[in-house]
Amino acid sequence: MSDAGVTVLVAERETLLRRALRELVNSDSASTVVGEARDVQAVVRQAAALRPDIIVLGQCLAETNGAEVAKQMLDNDPDARIVAIFSRGASAVALLRAGVAGVVWADGEPEELTTAIRSVASGCEVLSARASREVIRFVREQPARKPAPDPRRHGLSGREMQVVVSLAGGRSNSEISRDLRLSEPTVKSHLSRVMAKWQVRDRTQVLLLAARYDLVDISSGLGSVDLAGTRGRGSTVSEVS
Repeated sequence: MSDAGVTVLVAERETLLRRALRELVNSDSASTVVGEARDVQAVVRQAAALRPDIIVLGQCLAETNGAEVAKQMLDNDPDARIVAIFSRGASAVALLRAGVAGVVWADGEPEELTTAIRSVASGCEVLSARASREVIRFVREQPARKPAPDPRRHGLSGREMQVVVSLAGGRSNSEISRDLRLSEPTVKSHLSRVMAKWQVRDRTQVLLLAARYDLVDISSGLGSVDLAGTRGRGSTVSEVS
């Protein structure tokens, strides 16, 4: 983050929407738009040249190529931080699986986006309140799956499984440490091994894959999970409104 605040690259296929996003981001004194892009190739070039703190994917680009953009961005720069705007639960899940750090409902309040940008820039993972509801609805509407077999089939040890279940229950690292009587470095080590085994980048993707494997049920508590892993349950930043 520069002395000028959070630098933002705005990516949106539609010109009018791109300009509206630029104005909205610039209206927040904490953020400054340093570049714009309208397609996947332009986003990749601009991100490499400008090194913005945040890449904002507008709705049209996010709904059509968002997952592709996120994967390319994170392949080029694993530390890239992306906030995407969506209007369908399926899109939000695809974006989260691709590594997007924040998702915001397209019909939400403008402040949700600016708040998400600030939160993601500070290292948090963000689901806006509506984003949480849409993801939960999407998960619930999926066809029922058979109960999962022994979790070791998915490569997890018993202790790693306990950590994943605790994570899905909304526990921060310190709470998991206390509940399982482990040191925080050990909890972080278990989570790192889970990410490595499942080939995912962050805690959000761990939860989504665990739900896909039917190892946990996140439909009743996704919006309150401390995805950043640095705050207690009373100060979660998973929802921005």
